[in-house]
Amino acid sequence: MKEQKPYMISQDKQSGMWYCHKRGYKYIPVFGSIGKRAQAAKIRDIYNRSKGY
Repeated sequence: MKEQKPYMISQDKQSGMWYCHKRGYKYIPVFGSIGKRAQAAKIRDIYNRSKGY
């Protein structure tokens, strides 16, 4: 079974904006990740690499 990485991206249904957050903490976005999907994914990848994943 593949291990899940700690950071992921989600889309806010009301505004349509994408953001990165830690798994299980959907209501706390990571600073600098709110915007387009590509921007949120870039921040997610940086945070997941910094954790050794």
